[in-house]
Amino acid sequence: MNPEQQRKLQEYSIAIAEILYTEAESEQQFTLEIIEKTIQTQLASVCQSRNCRFFFKQSTGTTAGRTRKLTSTLGILKISEKQAKILGVKPCTRISPHLEQCCLRLSANMSYEQTAVDLEYITGVPTNAMSQQRLVHRQKFQLPRVTELIEELSVDGGKVRLRTAQGLECIYKDYKAIHTNSGLIAGYQDNIGLINWVNSQPQSNIVTCRLRWT
Repeated sequence: MNPEQQRKLQEYSIAIAEILYTEAESEQQFTLEIIEKTIQTQLASVCQSRNCRFFFKQSTGTTAGRTRKLTSTLGILKISEKQAKILGVKPCTRISPHLEQCCLRLSANMSYEQTAVDLEYITGVPTNAMSQQRLVHRQKFQLPRVTELIEELSVDGGKVRLRTAQGLECIYKDYKAIHTNSGLIAGYQDNIGLINWVNSQPQSNIVTCRLRWT
């Protein structure tokens, strides 16, 4: 970006900020948190989706095909079928690749219900627990492949709590994991799958094995 382009971008950015501030000024008492969320929401609804349409056309060179709508971290995006195919968007999906990755990463570390709450707070995109569950269950996760010889491995395990109806006793189930010097893999009630994975990876002539249990 040359100096003239930087100057113009700064001028346009200030003009956009003044308009957005005037629009939001009468609505609420500002704190820094509210300013952050207001700018995120307003940019998504006013500016970012339009910018994306420009990027879509410029990067693909086409606008051919039926228009699709995708929910994204930048708001609702309109993209043609041809553009979506060129840009690697999955057929029939209604969410953008980046939003999908946000959902999967959050779901890997907390319940689907809490994922929905945190996702809306972080990205401004409303969702629900059932949508998160369906998204995860549609995935076909590939097992990792190590790039170095396995010289050490250990078997680890622990408990996961299955959610039950309110008032009922909690249910706990065992999971197991294989830790190696090149990475790890975990499985729920799939001991054979873990064994087969280890046997399919390149191993040193001597492998040091340890047992860990938490």
